Amino acid sequence: MHLSISGRTSIYQLIVFSSVFLASVSTIYTQTTTKTDQTKGTYFGQTLPGETPVLFAPEVLNSVSAWVEATAFSPDGNHFFLAVGDSSYSSAKLYYSKCVNNVWTPFQEAPFISGFTFSHEPVFSANGTTLTFTGKKETGTIDLWTVKYLAQGWSTPVALPSPINSDAKEYRGSYLPDGTMYFGSSRSGMMQVYKAYNNISQALQVELVGPPISTKSFEGDPCIAPDGHFLIFYSARDGKSADLYVSFSDGNGGWQTPINLGDKFNRMDSDEYGAHLSPDGKYLFFTRHTLKGNGIYWAASSAIEKLKY
Repeated sequence: MHLSISGRTSIYQLIVFSSVFLASVSTIYTQTTTKTDQTKGTYFGQTLPGETPVLFAPEVLNSVSAWVEATAFSPDGNHFFLAVGDSSYSSAKLYYSKCVNNVWTPFQEAPFISGFTFSHEPVFSANGTTLTFTGKKETGTIDLWTVKYLAQGWSTPVALPSPINSDAKEYRGSYLPDGTMYFGSSRSGMMQVYKAYNNISQALQVELVGPPISTKSFEGDPCIAPDGHFLIFYSARDGKSADLYVSFSDGNGGWQTPINLGDKFNRMDSDEYGAHLSPDGKYLFFTRHTLKGNGIYWAASSAIEKLKY
């Protein structure tokens, strides 16, 4: 979630922060290499969470930056991408660690981001062979890109085609098994949720996921359940901050009234966004942004099911 470039600036400028505060938090944290201190095991050896969100691997992620912002584990659990942002949401860069013989390698810049001035929001395909990420080069807009993991390493990134990418800014994709993609775009003039799919003629089509999901109050970072029965996204519809909401399928191709995930997930003095599921669907990850830094949180995804009407 990058306020100054994703449409979320408007959330803060209009409803959260004064211009004085924005000027006071412009310091950018940068780091090119960090260590994992030979961290071992699945999920960096972390104890699995229950249904109340807890910080994910703070001792590992804090060694990289106070402004960690997005994560992704590969389906086999052996590759991990981490996006590092900054206090003012004006930059992002992807970092990478690999688990070799049960030991995680030191974080390095992602091996395929040469030429990118902005790289963010990694999302693995279900089979782990493709990574979708948000990126920008020296020219062009912020778009969605894919990169493949091959036997010899990572391939050259390729931008997703139109009409997914547009002259506006596109962010974080989430896929169904049939390739249907949910993503955020500012093409309407503000961040809203869109869906891309092949229509009956097998032509790529993009449409707004309208009310009750997108309500012209800044919505984004859609996370679709593997079977499509719920959609988690951030929204500023309460007029105070960005919170996480879930909407359950109505069974007829539409969505039920979104439900705020509640105070265990959302805090009044912070923004929550970037929800994404672990590859097995058992855990929900998300980002909490505060004045002092970001935290990556995780919780058992069973907590979401208990919110269903």
